[in-house]
Amino acid sequence: MDEVKPLLRSRIPSAKPQDRVARVALVLCRTRSNSAIIRDGKSYLGYVMRKQLLRPPIAPDTKAERLISHPPVLRGSSSVNDALSLVLQSGCDMLPVVDRERFEGVVLARDLAHNQRALREPKLGEVTHNVASGIPSNGTISDAASALRRHDMESLPLVGDADELAGWISFADIQRYLIAPEKGVRGTGEFVVEKRHPLRNPVLSLAIHSGTTVAPEVDVGTALDLMRENKCNEVTIVDGDTVISHVNVLGILAMTRKPVDLLVQVAGLEDEDSMVAGQLVDNLRATAIKLQRICREMGTPEIKVKTYEHRGSRRKRYEVRVSFSVPDQYVAEARGWDLLSAGTQA
Repeated sequence: MDEVKPLLRSRIPSAKPQDRVARVALVLCRTRSNSAIIRDGKSYLGYVMRKQLLRPPIAPDTKAERLISHPPVLRGSSSVNDALSLVLQSGCDMLPVVDRERFEGVVLARDLAHNQRALREPKLGEVTHNVASGIPSNGTISDAASALRRHDMESLPLVGDADELAGWISFADIQRYLIAPEKGVRGTGEFVVEKRHPLRNPVLSLAIHSGTTVAPEVDVGTALDLMRENKCNEVTIVDGDTVISHVNVLGILAMTRKPVDLLVQVAGLEDEDSMVAGQLVDNLRATAIKLQRICREMGTPEIKVKTYEHRGSRRKRYEVRVSFSVPDQYVAEARGWDLLSAGTQA
């Protein structure tokens, strides 16, 4: 399989730019992904990261459009190899597929991993990338939220004093509590003491006991099959009743592929329309990937953009300065770029 098109999932929950945080959280809970697609009709606008909603303070009436970020964007003709690289360099377990600003669907990291035969043979205990340990079961909701955000996980296991499995805490559990603590969980009377500081309440009271566990001697292929079956991106590795670690699909992908350090640093687009800026960054990132194939030790490109109006056509043009090291420092400058129309010609 050379292209990502066969892996395309067109029916995926999404949010609108005017939707509030609660709606975005619902989409994240349904997809169990670390990002929620934001679109307006058939137009793709960007995404909102799960960890953003775990970083207080975010007011309940905050609209999705205020939190929009721009991940790498795939085309239907994008190669699986490029998609794998972009998944790792962006840290996104779901990438949008867009054709001329039209949202076509998404490609999931677990689908990309599932089709890599080289990943299926190693034992799960050999995975050392992007792994997380359990959260102490005597901790607080604030501790759990911080750990989920720090490790960028959808859920984490709770462990007792002897590292025994005591349940799981997930993004969905915390979001439900934060959105309606008075009507929901606190209505049981368990959290009456901490009405003013709800995040200080014990996390164990929110624990669930349904999660995906595997033994360390299980092969990675079996773990990926379980993820697809359960529509999740993570598994907990346990030896008997003892928690060894918790790993996501990005950690599994990182076993055989070195993350591509192409998170392009861009300055000068702050005043551009968000859609225009996102397209520009996408084009610049695509150019950087092509440069990296030639200069394999290339560092993160730093790009500065200035806009001006062309005297003859009155169209907006861009003055671009790109600098990177391989390991010597190189600088390239260009004037007169029309990056929006240049697109994939770069």
